[in-house]
Amino acid sequence: MIPWFCSPDSRASIHQPLLQAVPPGAMRILEVGCGEGRLGQALKLLHPQRTVFGIEQDSDLAAKAQPVLDQVCSVDPAIDLPPLDAGSLDCIVFDRVLSTFVDPEAVLHRYRSLLQPEGCILCTIPNLQHHSVLRGLLRGDFQYQPQGILASNHLRFFTWSTVMKMLLDTGFAPRLLHRT
Repeated sequence: MIPWFCSPDSRASIHQPLLQAVPPGAMRILEVGCGEGRLGQALKLLHPQRTVFGIEQDSDLAAKAQPVLDQVCSVDPAIDLPPLDAGSLDCIVFDRVLSTFVDPEAVLHRYRSLLQPEGCILCTIPNLQHHSVLRGLLRGDFQYQPQGILASNHLRFFTWSTVMKMLLDTGFAPRLLHRT
């Protein structure tokens, strides 16, 4: 059983299905959009020998992640790659960030070069086909929200089939591990 990880200062929980989806053998992991580094910290607590890198565009959040991750780069993940060797990662995590990029396909193509041949990506992506969104659309109401499926920072929206197509088009063999 995986323990429920919470940040001691903010009580914010870690996305448990994502934490559990990281392969136990993944020893070099990159989290794109790592925030304060909570997920990476939990990954390191589960397997202390792991090396977890983070990318965070917000320099304040990157500074908070720096003490808990092995290396944090404050770069724009839509444009820049971190200073890591090609083929050096076992796993790359995109937790709710692909929908914030203008061209997520280009991001996936670029970051794929950092994965070893047997490496994987894990991503969580809001589903535009969720009943709450469809209900609003049927009423003629499409309002951005501070967070969630219609978060105001989302530039791209996905359905089940468009996510699968994007992953296939970028050379990945998608598999659904968890649905909320």
